[in-house]
Amino acid sequence: MMTKKILIVAPDRTVRLMAGFTLQLEDYEILEAEDMQGAMEKLDAGLRPALILNGLDLIRSNGAEFVAAVRKRPEFRFVPILTLADEAVLRRQAEWKEVGVTGWISQPFTGRQLLEMVNLVMF
Repeated sequence: MMTKKILIVAPDRTVRLMAGFTLQLEDYEILEAEDMQGAMEKLDAGLRPALILNGLDLIRSNGAEFVAAVRKRPEFRFVPILTLADEAVLRRQAEWKEVGVTGWISQPFTGRQLLEMVNLVMF
């Protein structure tokens, strides 16, 4: 069986490490980017993740801009995208859904909560 790849896009290194460590324990291959530019470069280079986990505030852009840019590409139309959400995102769920977010994980989150949500949206 091929290992599923997850792209974690977040400026906070601690968030990337914690989420990545948790997901690696479940045999996911983790790739990281700290911003939209780094993530788009990985996607342009041929990365085809099974899931994208993105932060709300990215360096030089925001999470919504990143999700919209990813969703414009047909090859990523059905890739689940989970957003690490704060209360501002949770108050505007309809807007985030419209941009193309599959779901969100409230911050702070536990490893168990992260795994439950990832397993819920992976197919």
